[in-house]
Amino acid sequence: MRKRRWFRLPVHDRALSERDVDAELDAHMAERVERLMAAGLGEADARAEAARRLGGAPGRYALLRAAWDRDARLSLRERMRSVLDDVRFAARAVSRERGYALVVIITLALGIGANATMFGVVDRLLLSGPAHVEQPDELVRFYVNIRAQHNPELETSAMLNGVVFDAFRTRVTSVEQVAAYIPRTLTLRAGADARQLQVTGVTSSFFELTGVRPALGRFIDAVEDEATGERVVVLGHGLWQSEFGGREDVLGQVVPLSGHGYRVIGVAPPGFTGVELGTVDAWVQIGPLAGDGWLTEWFGFYMPVVARLRGDASGERAAAEATAAWRAVTTDLPGDLDEGYITLAGIGADRNGNEPMEASVARWLMAVAAIVLLVACANVANLYFARGLRRRREISVRLALGISRGRLIRLLLTESMLLAVLGGIAALAVAYWGAGIVRTTLLPHVDWTTSPLDVRVLVVAAGITTLVGIVTGLAPALMAGSTRLATALAGSVHAPPAPGRARSVLAVLQAAFCVLLLVGAGVFVRSLWSVHRVDLGMDTGRVLAASFEWETPPDLSDEARAVLTERRRLFYREAAERITAEPGVEHASVAIGAAFRGAFFASVRAEGVESIPALPGGGPYMTAITADYFATLGTPVLRGRAFQATEGAGT
Repeated sequence: MRKRRWFRLPVHDRALSERDVDAELDAHMAERVERLMAAGLGEADARAEAARRLGGAPGRYALLRAAWDRDARLSLRERMRSVLDDVRFAARAVSRERGYALVVIITLALGIGANATMFGVVDRLLLSGPAHVEQPDELVRFYVNIRAQHNPELETSAMLNGVVFDAFRTRVTSVEQVAAYIPRTLTLRAGADARQLQVTGVTSSFFELTGVRPALGRFIDAVEDEATGERVVVLGHGLWQSEFGGREDVLGQVVPLSGHGYRVIGVAPPGFTGVELGTVDAWVQIGPLAGDGWLTEWFGFYMPVVARLRGDASGERAAAEATAAWRAVTTDLPGDLDEGYITLAGIGADRNGNEPMEASVARWLMAVAAIVLLVACANVANLYFARGLRRRREISVRLALGISRGRLIRLLLTESMLLAVLGGIAALAVAYWGAGIVRTTLLPHVDWTTSPLDVRVLVVAAGITTLVGIVTGLAPALMAGSTRLATALAGSVHAPPAPGRARSVLAVLQAAFCVLLLVGAGVFVRSLWSVHRVDLGMDTGRVLAASFEWETPPDLSDEARAVLTERRRLFYREAAERITAEPGVEHASVAIGAAFRGAFFASVRAEGVESIPALPGGGPYMTAITADYFATLGTPVLRGRAFQATEGAGT
């Protein structure tokens, strides 16, 4: 070892550079002193003049800095050349064993790709928050809690309406802004070209609360918010691109939505969905959707209400002020509404502060993906161990020729990093394909306007790839670096004890993780089967629902409105009869409200039972139906019988 160090010249040693600079300065000094003395100066004067001309101590330091910079450049160049040599050798080694390399790349691609896929989902649901919303952690949603009349120990909940919203924005001082919104489905155009849109009616404060900026034009202002005349619309970026070709002259055009004309005043930025994650095609004033008097009539449309807390205010204080405002506007209403209270929760949580079900599922899938990555790493590390045993004689020859153990470990790590990088590149294809499946099957209601491989996903994939390359290759590289030279050159085929124990541990972990994945997959499949077998009370596989939208002319007289209502009633009856006559149709019926799609409040009175008022949290949900409704749904009547046709037509 001592002889080998004799041949390692310290060409980049700072002390050597200083000696070289001093020797060169001494040579120049002697030469100049000799010339000056030949010109007639004394020896002392000649040395002083020569030192002055050579710059003295500052000149020496400048030369040293130049030498050190040169050595640093040479050292960096040599290191880069050494790294490139390692990469070339690793590429040749991989190309010689293509089957082994293919197995490693596919294994790593599946592990890294699964984690990149699930990170993209978790990032959308939990980490990044709604797009273009400033400081979403400061936003809260209001919830009202009312004690159930039949059991005071239970609490029911209800959404808020315009009366309560108006009370919140005028009486709750702990918030900067308060906004309300209503998600609705409207129809773009009519006839064969009709298309359903997911539209959200908002107050003008909604855009100020979120802090979003328009991509084109402007948003709804306070004047349009309160006005009952002209209707305006802000197009979603996706609708602007698909229906209007992204043209800027769309501003000012009138768009037909459910029989009413809306003037386009702006375009929202790409990916903006408000405080929800679902797709929003357009934004309109809340007034036309909630109806006239939505700020003053208690039985107006019910809507979510969100707010942004002030910097010095707490959620408890805001909840207390909101509760006081709620009780102030419900004092004169029947029932026990004035005993209700308001709670706050973040926009990414439910009323109890818990994350939504989709986020919980995404967390579990992320954990499963992490286990898959661990199994992949253990598998690849075992392959590296086995390959290292086959290369022991090759490694011993390299050690005998003088390669340092550190350089050998770096060389083997370069191989593992090269395979990890190739696996990471293949993982991008897996992530792109996997993200499409997860988005369409598990989370179809979430707006996925961004690419599955956005910048954040790419950064995480690169980080996982680097970590995997180091973790999987480090232990085999250290094992190779500790090879006993004499034993390996003598042809011994016995592996040292330590690598054997390491491989055993990896095999046990691999088997344990695989069993865990199999058990989890079994439980998941059984849960899906149980959900599939849940009796919903109707044959959902053979039931279709259709809805109709009507344009009601303004300022109709009572007689004209009655005529219009009768015409619509006849239309529904004829539509049900014509649909029933179609081949393959067994039954058709008409209903106001439908299972899993919506209903309305109504009062119920029964003999010996006090009337239940149709108020939030108090009244039952009702659906008005025709005689064939239960037969159409395939729902059996548990007691008694269903309506008869004569009863459906009677009064």
